[in-house]
Amino acid sequence: MNIQQLIELFAKRYNGLQPQFLVKAPGRVNLIGEHIDYMGYGVLPFALEQSCFMLFAIEGDDIQIQHADDQQFKQFSLSVNPKEEYNEIQNYVKYVLAGYRAGIQYGNANQGIKILISGDVPFSSGLSSSSSLVVASSLMSLQVSGKTQQDIDRHQFVDQIIKFEREAGTACGGMDQTISVFGQEGSALYIEFDPLRLTQVNLPKGYSFIIANSLTESTKLETLGKHYNKRVVECRIGIKLIELTLNLGTSFRTLKQLQDHLQLSLDSMEELCKFIPKGEISLEQLEYLNLPNLLVDIPYFELVLNQNKSVNPYDRLTHVVKEAQRVVKFKNICDSKLSDDAKAILLGQLMNQSQKSCKELYECSSDNIDKLTTLCIKNGALGSRLTGAGWGGCTVSLVKESEVKSFKNKIIEFFYNHIENKDHIFSTQPSQGASIIKL
Repeated sequence: MNIQQLIELFAKRYNGLQPQFLVKAPGRVNLIGEHIDYMGYGVLPFALEQSCFMLFAIEGDDIQIQHADDQQFKQFSLSVNPKEEYNEIQNYVKYVLAGYRAGIQYGNANQGIKILISGDVPFSSGLSSSSSLVVASSLMSLQVSGKTQQDIDRHQFVDQIIKFEREAGTACGGMDQTISVFGQEGSALYIEFDPLRLTQVNLPKGYSFIIANSLTESTKLETLGKHYNKRVVECRIGIKLIELTLNLGTSFRTLKQLQDHLQLSLDSMEELCKFIPKGEISLEQLEYLNLPNLLVDIPYFELVLNQNKSVNPYDRLTHVVKEAQRVVKFKNICDSKLSDDAKAILLGQLMNQSQKSCKELYECSSDNIDKLTTLCIKNGALGSRLTGAGWGGCTVSLVKESEVKSFKNKIIEFFYNHIENKDHIFSTQPSQGASIIKL
Protein backbone atom coordinates (compact mmCIF):
# COMPACT_ATOMS: atom_id res chain seq x y z
CA MET A 1 0.00 0.00 0.00
CA ASN A 2 1.57 3.31 -1.09
CA ILE A 3 1.32 6.63 0.76
CA GLN A 4 -1.57 7.97 -1.33
CA GLN A 5 -3.55 4.80 -0.66
CA LEU A 6 -2.84 5.16 3.07
CA ILE A 7 -4.06 8.77 3.01
CA GLU A 8 -7.27 7.65 1.32
CA LEU A 9 -7.68 4.81 3.82
CA PHE A 10 -7.18 7.24 6.71
CA ALA A 11 -9.97 9.46 5.37
CA LYS A 12 -12.22 6.45 4.91
CA ARG A 13 -11.63 5.14 8.43
CA TYR A 14 -12.10 8.56 10.05
CA ASN A 15 -15.18 9.80 8.17
CA GLY A 16 -13.44 12.10 5.72
CA LEU A 17 -10.83 13.54 8.12
CA GLN A 18 -7.51 14.17 6.37
CA PRO A 19 -4.20 13.19 8.02
CA GLN A 20 -1.94 16.10 8.91
CA PHE A 21 1.39 14.30 9.32
CA LEU A 22 3.21 11.18 8.16
CA VAL A 23 5.89 9.53 10.30
CA LYS A 24 8.36 7.06 8.82
CA ALA A 25 10.48 4.98 11.23
CA PRO A 26 12.75 2.32 9.72
CA GLY A 27 13.30 -1.20 10.93
CA ARG A 28 16.85 -2.44 11.23
CA VAL A 29 19.12 -5.33 10.41
CA ASN A 30 21.86 -6.07 12.89
CA LEU A 31 24.91 -7.24 10.96
CA ILE A 32 26.68 -8.52 14.05
CA GLY A 33 26.45 -8.13 17.82
CA GLU A 34 23.45 -10.14 18.95
CA HIS A 35 22.15 -9.98 22.53
CA ILE A 36 24.98 -7.79 23.76
CA ASP A 37 23.51 -4.28 23.76
CA TYR A 38 21.69 -4.94 27.04
CA MET A 39 25.04 -6.02 28.47
CA GLY A 40 26.50 -2.62 27.52
CA TYR A 41 28.51 -3.65 24.46
CA GLY A 42 28.62 -2.07 21.01
CA VAL A 43 26.60 -3.35 18.06
CA LEU A 44 26.70 -2.83 14.31
CA PRO A 45 23.31 -2.45 12.57
CA PHE A 46 21.94 -0.34 9.77
CA ALA A 47 18.48 1.15 9.23
CA LEU A 48 16.38 -0.65 6.63
CA GLU A 49 14.49 0.84 3.71
CA GLN A 50 11.49 -1.05 5.12
CA SER A 51 9.69 1.10 7.68
CA CYS A 52 6.72 1.64 9.95
CA PHE A 53 4.38 4.36 8.64
CA MET A 54 2.08 6.32 10.90
CA LEU A 55 -0.43 8.87 9.62
CA PHE A 56 -2.14 11.06 12.19
CA ALA A 57 -4.29 14.10 12.75
CA ILE A 58 -4.57 16.11 15.95
CA GLU A 59 -8.30 16.01 16.67
CA GLY A 60 -10.80 15.01 19.33
CA ASP A 61 -10.29 14.33 23.02
CA ASP A 62 -8.87 10.79 23.00
CA ILE A 63 -6.31 8.75 21.04
CA GLN A 64 -7.89 6.52 18.42
CA ILE A 65 -5.60 3.87 16.95
CA GLN A 66 -6.32 1.91 13.80
CA HIS A 67 -4.11 -0.37 11.71
CA ALA A 68 -4.33 -0.80 7.95
CA ASP A 69 -4.61 -4.53 8.61
CA ASP A 70 -7.78 -4.37 10.68
CA GLN A 71 -8.22 -8.15 10.63
CA GLN A 72 -5.06 -8.84 12.64
CA PHE A 73 -4.92 -5.58 14.61
CA LYS A 74 -8.10 -4.38 16.29
CA GLN A 75 -8.81 -0.67 16.73
CA PHE A 76 -8.34 0.79 20.18
CA SER A 77 -8.84 4.04 22.06
CA LEU A 78 -6.44 5.43 24.65
CA SER A 79 -6.74 8.28 27.08
CA VAL A 80 -4.57 11.35 26.42
CA ASN A 81 -3.36 10.88 30.00
CA PRO A 82 0.01 9.10 29.55
CA LYS A 83 -0.20 7.65 33.08
CA GLU A 84 -3.44 5.79 32.41
CA GLU A 85 -3.04 2.02 32.85
CA TYR A 86 -4.73 -0.67 30.74
CA ASN A 87 -5.39 -4.31 31.53
CA GLU A 88 -6.19 -5.90 28.18
CA ILE A 89 -4.63 -4.39 25.06
CA GLN A 90 -2.99 -5.91 21.99
CA ASN A 91 0.79 -5.87 21.90
CA TYR A 92 0.90 -3.39 19.02
CA VAL A 93 -1.09 -0.93 21.15
CA LYS A 94 1.44 -1.38 23.98
CA TYR A 95 4.15 -0.20 21.59
CA VAL A 96 2.10 2.81 20.47
CA LEU A 97 1.49 3.69 24.13
CA ALA A 98 5.21 3.35 24.96
CA GLY A 99 6.15 5.78 22.18
CA TYR A 100 3.36 8.18 23.13
CA ARG A 101 4.64 8.30 26.71
CA ALA A 102 8.21 8.98 25.51
CA GLY A 103 7.32 11.95 23.32
CA ILE A 104 4.44 13.57 25.17
CA GLN A 105 6.75 14.48 28.08
CA TYR A 106 8.00 17.41 25.99
CA GLY A 107 4.59 19.12 26.05
CA ASN A 108 1.03 18.89 27.34
CA ALA A 109 -0.97 15.67 27.09
CA ASN A 110 -4.33 17.28 26.37
CA GLN A 111 -4.95 16.80 22.64
CA GLY A 112 -6.74 13.94 20.94
CA ILE A 113 -5.16 12.11 18.02
CA LYS A 114 -6.46 9.97 15.17
CA ILE A 115 -3.86 7.41 14.06
CA LEU A 116 -3.49 4.96 11.17
CA ILE A 117 -0.56 2.53 11.20
CA SER A 118 0.94 0.56 8.34
CA GLY A 119 4.39 -0.53 7.22
CA ASP A 120 6.49 -2.99 5.28
CA VAL A 121 8.74 -4.29 8.06
CA PRO A 122 7.67 -7.95 8.40
CA PHE A 123 6.02 -8.44 11.78
CA SER A 124 7.75 -10.73 14.33
CA SER A 125 10.67 -11.14 11.92
CA GLY A 126 13.62 -9.96 14.00
CA LEU A 127 13.84 -6.74 11.95
CA SER A 128 12.56 -4.52 14.76
CA SER A 129 8.99 -3.97 13.63
CA SER A 130 8.07 -3.35 17.27
CA SER A 131 10.73 -0.74 18.03
CA SER A 132 10.08 1.05 14.72
CA LEU A 133 6.45 1.38 15.86
CA VAL A 134 7.57 2.76 19.24
CA VAL A 135 9.85 5.28 17.49
CA ALA A 136 7.10 6.32 15.07
CA SER A 137 4.70 6.85 17.96
CA SER A 138 7.28 8.85 19.91
CA LEU A 139 7.83 11.22 16.96
CA MET A 140 4.07 11.56 16.63
CA SER A 141 3.61 12.55 20.27
CA LEU A 142 6.66 14.83 20.07
CA GLN A 143 4.91 16.67 17.23
CA VAL A 144 1.69 16.81 19.27
CA SER A 145 3.80 18.37 22.04
CA GLY A 146 4.78 21.13 19.62
CA LYS A 147 8.38 19.97 19.25
CA THR A 148 10.57 18.46 16.52
CA GLN A 149 13.76 16.40 16.68
CA GLN A 150 15.71 19.63 16.09
CA ASP A 151 14.30 21.16 19.28
CA ILE A 152 15.49 18.47 21.68
CA ASP A 153 18.53 16.44 22.73
CA ARG A 154 18.05 13.38 20.52
CA HIS A 155 20.30 11.20 22.70
CA GLN A 156 18.09 11.90 25.72
CA PHE A 157 15.03 11.34 23.53
CA VAL A 158 16.27 7.88 22.56
CA ASP A 159 16.93 7.12 26.24
CA GLN A 160 13.27 7.92 26.95
CA ILE A 161 12.07 5.71 24.09
CA ILE A 162 14.17 2.82 25.43
CA LYS A 163 12.86 3.40 28.96
CA PHE A 164 9.20 3.25 27.94
CA GLU A 165 9.65 0.29 25.60
CA ARG A 166 11.23 -1.58 28.51
CA GLU A 167 8.13 -0.77 30.54
CA ALA A 168 6.07 -2.43 27.78
CA GLY A 169 7.80 -5.66 28.80
CA THR A 170 10.98 -6.27 26.78
CA ALA A 171 14.34 -5.98 28.56
CA CYS A 172 15.81 -4.29 25.47
CA GLY A 173 19.25 -2.80 25.33
CA GLY A 174 18.81 0.20 23.03
CA MET A 175 20.15 -0.82 19.61
CA ASP A 176 16.79 -0.97 17.83
CA GLN A 177 15.55 2.43 18.94
CA THR A 178 18.93 4.11 18.37
CA ILE A 179 19.39 2.94 14.78
CA SER A 180 15.77 3.75 13.90
CA VAL A 181 16.32 7.35 15.03
CA PHE A 182 19.94 7.89 13.95
CA GLY A 183 20.24 5.65 10.86
CA GLN A 184 22.37 7.03 8.03
CA GLU A 185 21.76 6.49 4.34
CA GLY A 186 24.51 4.41 2.74
CA SER A 187 26.32 3.24 5.86
CA ALA A 188 26.03 1.09 8.97
CA LEU A 189 26.56 2.49 12.47
CA TYR A 190 28.78 1.21 15.25
CA ILE A 191 26.69 2.02 18.32
CA GLU A 192 28.31 2.18 21.75
CA PHE A 193 26.41 2.73 24.98
CA ASP A 194 26.93 4.55 28.31
CA PRO A 195 27.53 7.11 26.95
CA LEU A 196 25.85 6.73 23.57
CA ARG A 197 28.38 7.08 20.74
CA LEU A 198 27.69 6.62 17.02
CA THR A 199 30.40 5.89 14.46
CA GLN A 200 29.75 5.60 10.74
CA VAL A 201 30.97 2.32 9.23
CA ASN A 202 31.38 1.95 5.47
CA LEU A 203 30.63 -1.55 4.22
CA PRO A 204 32.61 -3.23 1.41
CA LYS A 205 31.57 -2.16 -2.07
CA GLY A 206 30.30 -4.75 -4.51
CA TYR A 207 28.48 -6.77 -1.85
CA SER A 208 24.89 -6.88 -0.61
CA PHE A 209 23.23 -8.00 2.58
CA ILE A 210 20.26 -10.24 1.81
CA ILE A 211 17.42 -10.66 4.31
CA ALA A 212 15.55 -13.98 4.34
CA ASN A 213 12.61 -14.84 6.58
CA SER A 214 12.86 -18.21 8.36
CA LEU A 215 9.03 -18.44 8.35
CA THR A 216 9.11 -18.89 12.13
CA GLU A 217 7.77 -15.87 13.99
CA SER A 218 9.98 -14.26 16.64
CA THR A 219 7.44 -13.10 19.22
CA LYS A 220 9.34 -11.41 22.04
CA LEU A 221 6.45 -10.33 24.26
CA GLU A 222 4.71 -13.71 24.09
CA THR A 223 7.79 -15.71 25.11
CA LEU A 224 9.52 -13.39 27.60
CA GLY A 225 9.80 -15.94 30.40
CA LYS A 226 11.44 -18.64 28.30
CA HIS A 227 13.47 -16.65 25.79
CA TYR A 228 14.46 -12.98 25.64
CA ASN A 229 14.07 -11.84 29.23
CA LYS A 230 15.38 -15.18 30.48
CA ARG A 231 18.69 -14.45 28.74
CA VAL A 232 18.90 -11.06 30.44
CA VAL A 233 18.29 -12.78 33.79
CA GLU A 234 20.96 -15.41 33.08
CA CYS A 235 23.50 -12.72 32.22
CA ARG A 236 22.71 -10.76 35.38
CA ILE A 237 23.13 -13.89 37.50
CA GLY A 238 26.49 -14.55 35.82
CA ILE A 239 27.68 -11.05 36.65
CA LYS A 240 26.68 -11.51 40.29
CA LEU A 241 28.59 -14.81 40.51
CA ILE A 242 31.72 -13.07 39.19
CA GLU A 243 31.26 -10.21 41.68
CA LEU A 244 31.02 -12.65 44.58
CA THR A 245 34.12 -14.55 43.46
CA LEU A 246 36.07 -11.28 43.32
CA ASN A 247 34.59 -10.09 46.65
CA LEU A 248 33.31 -6.89 45.07
CA GLY A 249 31.01 -4.84 47.23
CA THR A 250 29.26 -3.29 44.23
CA SER A 251 26.58 -4.69 41.92
CA PHE A 252 26.54 -3.99 38.20
CA ARG A 253 23.67 -4.23 35.72
CA THR A 254 25.85 -4.93 32.67
CA LEU A 255 29.05 -6.82 31.98
CA LYS A 256 30.52 -3.69 30.39
CA GLN A 257 30.03 -1.79 33.66
CA LEU A 258 31.89 -4.54 35.49
CA GLN A 259 34.67 -4.47 32.90
CA ASP A 260 35.04 -0.69 33.21
CA HIS A 261 35.07 -0.91 37.01
CA LEU A 262 37.87 -3.48 36.92
CA GLN A 263 39.69 -1.57 34.15
CA LEU A 264 40.11 -4.74 32.11
CA SER A 265 40.38 -5.27 28.38
CA LEU A 266 37.58 -7.02 26.53
CA ASP A 267 39.84 -10.02 25.95
CA SER A 268 40.45 -10.30 29.69
CA MET A 269 36.74 -10.70 30.31
CA GLU A 270 36.93 -14.23 28.93
CA GLU A 271 38.98 -15.20 31.97
CA LEU A 272 36.37 -13.75 34.33
CA CYS A 273 33.68 -15.94 32.79
CA LYS A 274 35.62 -18.95 34.05
CA PHE A 275 34.59 -17.99 37.59
CA ILE A 276 31.04 -19.08 36.68
CA PRO A 277 30.16 -22.79 37.01
CA LYS A 278 29.66 -24.39 33.60
CA GLY A 279 26.35 -25.82 32.47
CA GLU A 280 22.88 -25.57 33.96
CA ILE A 281 22.52 -24.32 37.54
CA SER A 282 19.23 -24.88 39.33
CA LEU A 283 17.44 -21.78 40.61
CA GLU A 284 17.16 -23.56 43.93
CA GLN A 285 20.97 -23.56 44.20
CA LEU A 286 20.96 -19.81 43.57
CA GLU A 287 18.46 -18.81 46.26
CA TYR A 288 21.31 -17.35 48.34
CA LEU A 289 21.63 -14.59 45.70
CA ASN A 290 18.21 -13.19 46.68
CA LEU A 291 17.12 -13.30 43.04
CA PRO A 292 13.99 -11.10 43.34
CA ASN A 293 16.15 -8.28 44.70
CA LEU A 294 18.93 -8.88 42.14
CA LEU A 295 16.57 -8.91 39.16
CA VAL A 296 14.02 -6.33 40.29
CA ASP A 297 14.70 -3.89 37.40
CA ILE A 298 14.34 -6.55 34.66
CA PRO A 299 10.81 -6.51 33.20
CA TYR A 300 8.80 -9.63 34.03
CA PHE A 301 11.65 -11.30 35.92
CA GLU A 302 8.98 -13.12 37.93
CA LEU A 303 7.88 -14.90 34.75
CA VAL A 304 11.44 -16.14 34.25
CA LEU A 305 11.70 -17.46 37.80
CA ASN A 306 8.28 -19.10 37.62
CA GLN A 307 8.69 -20.70 34.20
CA ASN A 308 12.22 -22.11 34.58
CA LYS A 309 14.00 -24.48 36.94
CA SER A 310 17.58 -23.71 35.88
CA VAL A 311 19.81 -21.19 34.11
CA ASN A 312 23.09 -21.31 32.18
CA PRO A 313 24.98 -18.07 32.91
CA TYR A 314 28.40 -19.39 31.82
CA ASP A 315 27.39 -20.04 28.22
CA ARG A 316 25.40 -16.82 28.00
CA LEU A 317 28.20 -14.51 29.19
CA THR A 318 30.81 -16.41 27.16
CA HIS A 319 28.72 -15.61 24.08
CA VAL A 320 28.43 -11.97 25.13
CA VAL A 321 32.20 -11.51 25.44
CA LYS A 322 33.07 -13.31 22.21
CA GLU A 323 30.28 -11.57 20.28
CA ALA A 324 31.49 -8.18 21.55
CA GLN A 325 34.96 -9.09 20.29
CA ARG A 326 33.52 -10.00 16.89
CA VAL A 327 31.79 -6.62 16.62
CA VAL A 328 35.08 -4.79 17.18
CA LYS A 329 36.82 -7.02 14.63
CA PHE A 330 33.99 -6.43 12.12
CA LYS A 331 34.34 -2.65 12.45
CA ASN A 332 38.14 -2.77 12.23
CA ILE A 333 37.97 -4.84 9.05
CA CYS A 334 35.54 -2.37 7.48
CA ASP A 335 37.88 0.50 8.43
CA SER A 336 41.02 -1.25 7.15
CA LYS A 337 42.85 -0.74 3.85
CA LEU A 338 42.15 -4.29 2.68
CA SER A 339 40.46 -4.80 -0.67
CA ASP A 340 36.67 -5.05 -0.64
CA ASP A 341 36.88 -8.73 -1.59
CA ALA A 342 39.29 -9.47 1.26
CA LYS A 343 37.09 -7.55 3.70
CA ALA A 344 34.01 -9.47 2.62
CA ILE A 345 35.66 -12.85 3.18
CA LEU A 346 36.70 -11.90 6.73
CA LEU A 347 33.32 -10.35 7.56
CA GLY A 348 31.58 -13.49 6.34
CA GLN A 349 33.72 -15.61 8.65
CA LEU A 350 32.75 -13.44 11.63
CA MET A 351 29.06 -13.71 10.72
CA ASN A 352 29.32 -17.50 10.60
CA GLN A 353 31.10 -17.58 13.97
CA SER A 354 28.33 -15.39 15.39
CA GLN A 355 25.63 -17.76 14.15
CA LYS A 356 27.44 -20.74 15.67
CA SER A 357 27.63 -18.93 19.02
CA CYS A 358 23.96 -17.87 18.87
CA LYS A 359 23.02 -21.49 18.24
CA GLU A 360 25.32 -23.26 20.70
CA LEU A 361 26.04 -20.78 23.52
CA TYR A 362 23.06 -18.43 23.54
CA GLU A 363 20.62 -21.01 22.22
CA CYS A 364 18.54 -18.38 20.41
CA SER A 365 18.50 -19.95 16.96
CA SER A 366 15.77 -22.24 15.60
CA ASP A 367 15.55 -25.26 13.33
CA ASN A 368 14.41 -23.12 10.41
CA ILE A 369 17.16 -20.55 10.95
CA ASP A 370 19.78 -23.32 11.11
CA LYS A 371 18.42 -24.81 7.90
CA LEU A 372 18.24 -21.43 6.15
CA THR A 373 21.73 -20.22 7.10
CA THR A 374 23.23 -23.55 6.01
CA LEU A 375 21.39 -23.28 2.70
CA CYS A 376 22.58 -19.69 2.19
CA ILE A 377 26.24 -20.65 2.73
CA LYS A 378 25.87 -23.65 0.44
CA ASN A 379 24.52 -21.40 -2.32
CA GLY A 380 27.17 -18.71 -2.29
CA ALA A 381 26.81 -16.49 0.78
CA LEU A 382 30.13 -15.63 2.42
CA GLY A 383 28.40 -15.39 5.78
CA SER A 384 24.90 -15.99 7.10
CA ARG A 385 23.44 -15.53 10.56
CA LEU A 386 20.24 -14.82 12.43
CA THR A 387 19.48 -11.16 12.99
CA GLY A 388 17.42 -9.79 15.85
CA ALA A 389 16.40 -11.61 18.99
CA GLY A 390 16.29 -15.01 17.29
CA TRP A 391 14.10 -18.03 18.05
CA GLY A 392 12.75 -17.40 14.56
CA GLY A 393 12.61 -14.26 12.47
CA CYS A 394 15.10 -13.44 9.72
CA THR A 395 18.62 -14.23 8.61
CA VAL A 396 21.10 -11.83 7.03
CA SER A 397 23.59 -13.08 4.42
CA LEU A 398 26.59 -11.41 2.78
CA VAL A 399 26.49 -11.98 -0.99
CA LYS A 400 28.48 -10.62 -3.93
CA GLU A 401 26.29 -8.16 -5.86
CA SER A 402 26.85 -9.94 -9.17
CA GLU A 403 25.48 -13.14 -7.62
CA VAL A 404 22.44 -11.71 -5.80
CA LYS A 405 19.86 -12.66 -8.43
CA SER A 406 21.01 -16.27 -8.75
CA PHE A 407 21.40 -16.54 -4.96
CA LYS A 408 17.84 -15.38 -4.32
CA ASN A 409 16.46 -17.71 -7.00
CA LYS A 410 18.22 -20.68 -5.41
CA ILE A 411 16.92 -19.88 -1.92
CA ILE A 412 13.40 -19.43 -3.30
CA GLU A 413 13.70 -22.79 -5.07
CA PHE A 414 14.96 -24.71 -2.05
CA PHE A 415 13.37 -22.92 0.93
CA TYR A 416 10.26 -21.09 -0.27
CA ASN A 417 9.15 -23.57 -2.94
CA HIS A 418 6.08 -24.62 -0.94
CA ILE A 419 4.56 -21.13 -0.57
CA GLU A 420 3.17 -18.65 -3.09
CA ASN A 421 4.60 -15.48 -1.52
CA LYS A 422 8.19 -15.11 -2.70
CA ASP A 423 8.75 -11.75 -0.98
CA HIS A 424 10.29 -13.39 2.08
CA ILE A 425 13.79 -12.83 0.68
CA PHE A 426 14.98 -9.37 -0.34
CA SER A 427 18.02 -7.13 -0.55
CA THR A 428 18.09 -3.77 1.20
CA GLN A 429 20.32 -0.73 1.56
CA PRO A 430 21.28 1.32 4.64
CA SER A 431 18.71 4.09 4.97
CA GLN A 432 18.02 7.33 6.80
CA GLY A 433 16.58 7.33 10.30
CA ALA A 434 13.08 8.30 11.38
CA SER A 435 11.43 11.41 9.98
CA ILE A 436 8.11 13.25 10.01
CA ILE A 437 6.54 15.30 7.22
CA LYS A 438 3.55 17.64 7.15
CA LEU A 439 0.99 16.52 4.58
